[in-house]
Amino acid sequence: MNTKKYISLIQNFKPDKTTQEKLSNIIQSINSLTNKKKLNLVFICAHNSRRSQFSEIWGNILSAYHKKNINVLSAGIIKTEIYFQVIESLKRIGFKITQNKNSYLLQHLNINMNLYSKILSDIKINDFISIMTCSEAEAACPIDLRSKLNLKLLYKDPKIYDNTKNEQKKYDSTCLKIAYELNYIFKNIN
Repeated sequence: MNTKKYISLIQNFKPDKTTQEKLSNIIQSINSLTNKKKLNLVFICAHNSRRSQFSEIWGNILSAYHKKNINVLSAGIIKTEIYFQVIESLKRIGFKITQNKNSYLLQHLNINMNLYSKILSDIKINDFISIMTCSEAEAACPIDLRSKLNLKLLYKDPKIYDNTKNEQKKYDSTCLKIAYELNYIFKNIN
């Protein structure tokens, strides 16, 4: 698959009723706090290595695609690394990604993202909305006092499939689910 076909696929996503309610609540919450200035979203997951990274990447791509003034970042409480299967999953879609010393560079159209694992103290903005992505959010994901709003958009960790025959399939399905849901959110944010 190539990125153009993949983005076309996610544009046609129609959530089921339960998912639509969940996503609509997130959209309403974000829209209640936004005005015409730049919106900052920080996707948070304990290790900032899988789900929050997928979210940051898709958030930036979809923000540009939908012409939104949204700054998208991700962070955790433990600095690790971006798991290589996240990078491989994105490459299978057709993204061009090169490895630097301690990070990856993703290039897509006019978007250049330097991808690396971050902790909350690495985030230097003081006005943002947090979106927790850990399915175990209550126990592991931090809350940052700088956040104006803490939302939950939870995903199962594909890490449980590491080193299994389903590893590639589960990472790809996690990537697609995040892309579907973030596209729905980003096209409906004011």
